[in-house]
Amino acid sequence: MLLLGACTGEEPPAPPPATPVSPVEVIRALPTPDDVESAVGKAVEERSLPDDLVPELARIAFDGVLSPPEQRCVRDYDVAKIPDGCVMGAPEAERSILLWGDARAAMWIPALTRIAEQTGYRLVIGTQMQCPPLLGLTPWLAPENRPYVECATTNESMVSVIDVLEPEIVVLAGAVRNFAVARNGQPVALGTGRADNTWEPDVEVGGIWEEGLDRTLAAIDDADVFVIGEAPYLPEEPSVCLAAHVDSSDVCGVSTDVGVYDQHDERVRRTTEQNDATYVSPLPWLCADGACPAVIDGYAAYRDTFHLNRQYVLHLSRALGAALELDDWKDLAD
Repeated sequence: MLLLGACTGEEPPAPPPATPVSPVEVIRALPTPDDVESAVGKAVEERSLPDDLVPELARIAFDGVLSPPEQRCVRDYDVAKIPDGCVMGAPEAERSILLWGDARAAMWIPALTRIAEQTGYRLVIGTQMQCPPLLGLTPWLAPENRPYVECATTNESMVSVIDVLEPEIVVLAGAVRNFAVARNGQPVALGTGRADNTWEPDVEVGGIWEEGLDRTLAAIDDADVFVIGEAPYLPEEPSVCLAAHVDSSDVCGVSTDVGVYDQHDERVRRTTEQNDATYVSPLPWLCADGACPAVIDGYAAYRDTFHLNRQYVLHLSRALGAALELDDWKDLAD
């Protein structure tokens, strides 16, 4: 994780001591989809932070990230192949789930690992930074101001991985915010950023995304395919905002008008269903009544403006499992 000190030359601050959090190991003990939606509805009305916030306020940015083994499965920009050893869940199982996408796909690894463990699947992880699962195009890599050829190569190689692995389930996810494609050596952005750290999709070029997704879905045979839709994007770092608004934490969330891209989501849903795949929207687990609160059911729901908090993702394991039609855990012994 890049800390401020790495940019300023100063020693980065040491994180405060962690408060141990005992995860619930059995999925059946976690909230049902209806329970989650009810908690979101209540969270919209809440103003003050809970005393037992998970993670504690000072540790949101430290404890909300992926664990080291999980993070190692997210390839960096300059890698164009699947790394060895990125298998989680039940590694010896004959059935497989393949996760394919960028860091917004990778944020679901904790829940998918738990689901795979308890339903008898091995989870094979094919994720790369800023590389959504879109075939037939080359993204623009803004941090290095160049075409992201490694991503295009990775995505093409994933088709071969699927052919060899023959997974029963393929899960796709990717982030449209700040996404651009390379055309004639120049970036073509799919939206426009604003000074207040919000972003507006460009409906004129938004079809580029669905065209790439359509090619990806058409390339996957003999698997149940699920596309996880976009989670909201926050305009401000949650740890900073919540620390400044302990008694008015509602201001640290985001409205669906700002943080949710309805037209993009609808195009993705339509493209998914036209390819006989299943679209999974996480919005019922995150938003209600036009608002997406930063704190839900005692959890800081986000670790930063782009990603959900690891602990909250684990909290959603039962809801995600049900959405993926993976609920064999209900028949397993404790």
